[in-house]
Amino acid sequence: MTKNGRWIFIFVIAIIFHNEITGAGNYLCQKAMKKENNKELELKYLKRFPDEREDVNQDIFLERPADIECDDDGNIYVSDGMANCLFKFDRSGMLIKTIGKKGQGPGELIRPNSIALGGKNIYVQDLGNSRFVVFDKNGNYVRNIKIFLPVNSIGANDDEKIYTSRMYSAFPREKDKFINVISIQGNLLQSFGDPLKERSDFSISNLSNIDVDHEGNVIVVYDYLPVVRKYSPFGKIILEKRISDEFIDKYDKENARTYKESIYRAIFSDVKAVGERIFILVSPHESVSKIYEIDSAFQIKKIYSYDFKKKQKKNYVRKFAMMEEAGRKLFYLLDLEDDAVYVFDQEY
Repeated sequence: MTKNGRWIFIFVIAIIFHNEITGAGNYLCQKAMKKENNKELELKYLKRFPDEREDVNQDIFLERPADIECDDDGNIYVSDGMANCLFKFDRSGMLIKTIGKKGQGPGELIRPNSIALGGKNIYVQDLGNSRFVVFDKNGNYVRNIKIFLPVNSIGANDDEKIYTSRMYSAFPREKDKFINVISIQGNLLQSFGDPLKERSDFSISNLSNIDVDHEGNVIVVYDYLPVVRKYSPFGKIILEKRISDEFIDKYDKENARTYKESIYRAIFSDVKAVGERIFILVSPHESVSKIYEIDSAFQIKKIYSYDFKKKQKKNYVRKFAMMEEAGRKLFYLLDLEDDAVYVFDQEY
């Protein structure tokens, strides 16, 4: 082989090697992108209850639902601020019983709002009577707990403790901590946590939802800022993180631009701690609801989404519950416009 021939041979081999490396790189990049895109899964619509069809015999009509929770046995609880009671359904949406009735006496309610489940009890925020009402899961009255602090959201653990996030005024005092812990006897056990001070509209930016995980940690998400916090059962902050992706960032930037005109879109509408994972409802879009599944380090693992355009309706989902059964997740989305619960599933 001549000298020129050797150089041509080396050049051809270099080109082939480069193409192989580039091709492999493109393949790995496409595979990584595909894996990233696979994080988002479309929810499968199953049903709604009460049923929207007029020919179906209805056991119940929701009038003004406010919150939704589920227990370990697969029962669903919905508070209704106009019916002044809780409705207990089985996982298929069949009514089991109503809990409470309108009034001011023991076990009676006026405008029940947030609900939390802990151990054997159901804790109900009774707005009209400025108290919590405690029932067992069979609907039997346990006791009333008078509220002397403004409450935004509630959670509970298995040790009969209620965790409340504070409803702040526009000009809070430095000593007004964010989380209050109340015993079932009504005693204030502990206060901890500082409010967010990111924006001047203090009372709005600290509206939040909370839940208690399987280790007793308190999980906090904020309505109008995409921030998640985790506190230990003793009030030490473990982690704070801003959750970010294209969908969330769009509404976060919109709120940052319009908050001075007091125009907001709620970004994080609800939170549920289930086992090792945390599920956050993100529902600011006019038709799309998304549920973000994050791990204990607040990393996004999966996103479950549904576009209500498929039902020829707008999206008014603001609360949800979820359970796991037989290799699938069941999501119960509470729509405040239709006064109904929409049921979806996602197989693992």
